[in-house]
Amino acid sequence: MNAKGLLTTLLAAMLIFTHFLVTGSKTFSTNSINDSLLFSLSSENASLKRFALEENADHLIEKTVQKEILKTKNPEKIKKEISEQLIKFFKKKENENIDFSVINYTQMEKTDEKISSKTIEEKMKVDSKLLNIFVPHVDIYIVEVSFPGDILKELSVGGKIDSGNVSSIFVFPPGYNKKVIAVAPKGPDSD
Repeated sequence: MNAKGLLTTLLAAMLIFTHFLVTGSKTFSTNSINDSLLFSLSSENASLKRFALEENADHLIEKTVQKEILKTKNPEKIKKEISEQLIKFFKKKENENIDFSVINYTQMEKTDEKISSKTIEEKMKVDSKLLNIFVPHVDIYIVEVSFPGDILKELSVGGKIDSGNVSSIFVFPPGYNKKVIAVAPKGPDSD
């Protein structure tokens, strides 16, 4: 009788152990799936924020060039206005868990150097060329805005986007180039 009792007890203990093993595995699996889903959603959110920043910065540069070409044809004045508009844009976005600074592009890490209008002007280049196309009453310009980067092509302007436990980097990569076709009334420069 003792052998039957011992066998039954061992069998019951093995069933209980198996039940706890399956239940624990199921709980672990559910937690793992939830963690993976949370990570995936955070990554997608960071990626979406980065994409929106890229598109909005491009649009802001284009809009600023088209507005400024009506006032001045001087590339330095256009560059100053672009940098001021970018700083205003970045300041509005800072409350969305985005930390703007000079970015080391090769390591995709932010540096301790905060960005300012002057920093952006130092990193940006603006060229303006009048096209020799005859169109009555207007001049057509191609304005090229670029972030050529430093000598080693490492440093540029951007920001680190934090989204939950995931971060992403928004940056004007060294070699960034935006050409804008701008139309201005014919006449002397209004500098």
